[in-house]
Amino acid sequence: MGEVDGIRAGERPPADREELICLIPTDLKEELWKVDFADPSGPRVLVNRRLPNPSGLLMRDPLVRGLILPQIVRQVLGAAAASEQQSEQWVVNWMTFADRLGHTDPPTPDDEDAVQEWVDNVVESFTDNLRLATQAEEFMRAEDEA
Repeated sequence: MGEVDGIRAGERPPADREELICLIPTDLKEELWKVDFADPSGPRVLVNRRLPNPSGLLMRDPLVRGLILPQIVRQVLGAAAASEQQSEQWVVNWMTFADRLGHTDPPTPDDEDAVQEWVDNVVESFTDNLRLATQAEEFMRAEDEA
């Protein structure tokens, strides 16, 4: 899928960049994608291997990117913030990601409402930073004009 803010298609990141989450093509029957938390090293995004070039999907279509990326961030950050294992590397990586977006110190995991509000604020900063709605709108207008 190429790199989209730390999301990569099953490949190792450059030495100077830490991978946030990777995309793994797999058999998902009729489901297109899902976040998988079964791997002890951290969550992964499973994508249906039946899709042509599933790894390029987010790079070539801003509408798809805008629909999928915020949900990945929302699910994984919610799990990281609620984790009792705050020292796990994947949790540390996601907290660093949130910190870089200006959101330090998530609330304690036992305050579910506060955790949800914090996650929503991080996702809002993430989408603002990437201008996801603006990019999708521009892409769709260009498609309509073509």
